[in-house]
Amino acid sequence: MIYLLGGVGIVIAILLAALGFEHERVVYETNRAVNAEQAVKIAEQRATALALQWASQVDKTDAAVRKAQGDANVEIAALQAKIKSLPDRVVVFDTATASLFTDIANAANAAPAPAVSDGKATPVPDPAIAGAATAYDEREFADYMSKAAAAYRDVQTKLNGCISFYQSLRNTP
Repeated sequence: MIYLLGGVGIVIAILLAALGFEHERVVYETNRAVNAEQAVKIAEQRATALALQWASQVDKTDAAVRKAQGDANVEIAALQAKIKSLPDRVVVFDTATASLFTDIANAANAAPAPAVSDGKATPVPDPAIAGAATAYDEREFADYMSKAAAAYRDVQTKLNGCISFYQSLRNTP
């Protein structure tokens, strides 16, 4: 009988040990799950903070670009006013220079970017007769120049805004 009670005791001890090990495994897995949930919450909070920070930087960059464009528009408007006060004179350029101005204007105002080809560009024909000249109104010429300056300034302002935004993203911890 003692052996029977001893055997039952050993079985109970083994069952209690197995139950204890299982309890420890459950506690360990529960702690892992809790830690994983906390890590997910922390990652979500970090992602939200970064998204808010980036959105804030987008707003700051947009505001800076708009301010710079406004400043440029004021400056260009002042130049436009000065153009209107120029005397009514004629500026004379030779035909090659006038043809070059036309080519520059056409290139600047081309809506789609020209496709890049491996071939050589067609040379611009020179319809000029040696010594011929083309006359432009001085105000018109100055107006073209101010519009070109405004377009260049606008592109440069937007480029600077993009660079500023990119650098702020790179510097985000």
